Amino acid sequence: MMSIKATQQRQLLAKDHTNDVARQLLDIEILYLLTPEPRSGYELKKHLLNLFHINISYGTLYPHLHSLEKSKLISGTWNSREPEEPMKKKMYSLTAQGSDKLRAGVEDLGKISLTMQFMLAGMTLSSNAPPPVEGSEEAFRIAERLLADHGYSTKRMALLRGASGFEYPVELYATKHDSGSSRDESLILKVVNPIGSICSDDLLRLYVIAYDLQVTQAIMLSASPVKDEVMKLATFYRIPVFHGKDLLEAASDMRTNFETP
Repeated sequence: MMSIKATQQRQLLAKDHTNDVARQLLDIEILYLLTPEPRSGYELKKHLLNLFHINISYGTLYPHLHSLEKSKLISGTWNSREPEEPMKKKMYSLTAQGSDKLRAGVEDLGKISLTMQFMLAGMTLSSNAPPPVEGSEEAFRIAERLLADHGYSTKRMALLRGASGFEYPVELYATKHDSGSSRDESLILKVVNPIGSICSDDLLRLYVIAYDLQVTQAIMLSASPVKDEVMKLATFYRIPVFHGKDLLEAASDMRTNFETP
């Protein structure tokens, strides 16, 4: 039977974890609000309430802003007081480091949220491998040679199990030992919707699969044109999409433009 002291310690740890998560979310929300333009503490408080329904006190907000500024995620500058203004106000701006932090935070939240949405909606992540496409054999040879030149070992038609327990047939799976890290690099290449234009759902599904498999990078090959909005989404999610009029041309596009993560 757990002692009262042990129970209290667990409750304190749970409370600390909850506070830490809440603080990280507030970090992301503040950084997001500074994306369009610099804002004062007053403006941030107002937008936190209107957009995120967070009624935060100035006594909590300003120490938080000070912490973000100390971490170089935001930069504060006192503005010159206009005649009609009663006092100077400090304007906070997003730094380059803060922008990187915001992007990483949004990506992490997006992966978790998308995975939950797919699971709760009963959307199928695991599917059969697509049928062979004209030029696929030569296309895969091009991809394998390219990855081998970058130090990867490759495996065709791999069946990979994700953290969720789902299994995914992947056309090409590549791994590379990173001597500077405790974790090896891994990469999956999928031919997505080879007939017809790729849609956003194809991209989001691959994004979730990559997250579930915990791979370093996911690559999409398309034997058909890709719409501009899908390419923009792919750029945001950092999924290289190589395409052409056929799969062989898509592989050639990969050979020309591939960059290691």
